[in-house]
Amino acid sequence: MTLLRLIRHGQTLWNAQGRIQGHVDIPLNDEGRAQAHGAADGLRGLRYAAVVTSPLERAASTAAIIATDLGLSNVEIDPQLVEQTFGAADGRLWSELDGILEGGPIPGAETHLALAKRATSALRRIGARFAGRNVIIVSHGAFINAVNRHATHGSGMNAEPAANGSIHDIVFSDGQLVPSLPVLHHTDADRILESR
Repeated sequence: MTLLRLIRHGQTLWNAQGRIQGHVDIPLNDEGRAQAHGAADGLRGLRYAAVVTSPLERAASTAAIIATDLGLSNVEIDPQLVEQTFGAADGRLWSELDGILEGGPIPGAETHLALAKRATSALRRIGARFAGRNVIIVSHGAFINAVNRHATHGSGMNAEPAANGSIHDIVFSDGQLVPSLPVLHHTDADRILESR
């Protein structure tokens, strides 16, 4: 069993403005940096094999803050953890999205199905690579929401959109991604893993 701890990057100016970021590379703002430190506090108590992050600056900066706060040196960039692109809607306000969709699919946007396939494939690969260990994964809202929908089979569990700096636990076990049981303190988790 591999515990994948998915973190949404901290807030950016565009998050605060309600603007669609997609693949646009926007840095963290002061609130976002504070949220990254807060996420690190929420991750304490377990040992981690690695921090793996999307290459976009808002995620990579969040990962760097978390790694520094937790004393971890192994931070990796994985291009498959990148946010969904919204194509022609990138940079627009979320409030404008309905008007954009009235013309049909957004040109250049990644479909929800394609995002779900990419996200679950990436997490299965990372889960297999770090089998039996805990991994911190820093990504994006649409990415994490797609994983939560997949892991709960669309049951509505974790239906709230991933907030900036939020932590979402997913277990990779027997090739499947499932919602996690409550996270154990590292000594309990180590004892369980050692007894397998």
